[in-house]
Amino acid sequence: MGKKGISDGDKLKTMMKDLGWKQIDLARNTGIPPVQINRWVNSSHLDTGAINIIMESMNKELWEFFISKKEIAELCNITPVMLDIARLIEKLPNDFQEKILNIIDSVLDGFAHLLKSKRR
Repeated sequence: MGKKGISDGDKLKTMMKDLGWKQIDLARNTGIPPVQINRWVNSSHLDTGAINIIMESMNKELWEFFISKKEIAELCNITPVMLDIARLIEKLPNDFQEKILNIIDSVLDGFAHLLKSKRR
């Protein structure tokens, strides 16, 4: 089971709804017969292989089935938008990542100096 008290099938239904997908859309994107998709959405527990197929079809990481972006953002004490930005930066080549992180550091340093000067 994903979250306590929520079946894997219910979690799958929510994820499909968030994408605007019906069962037939999941079947089309996974190549899995619609009858099997129906079993999955009505299941209390999905095996990792099925979850992996589902998540790949949704262009999501496997771990995203088990914990939401909102929950991760809360754990990291950041907003979901900041998490999206971090994930986008992570996909860039290393040299671009370094440049972007240096720019962010400079902006944050400037902002910190501004706040300090206003406190004086």
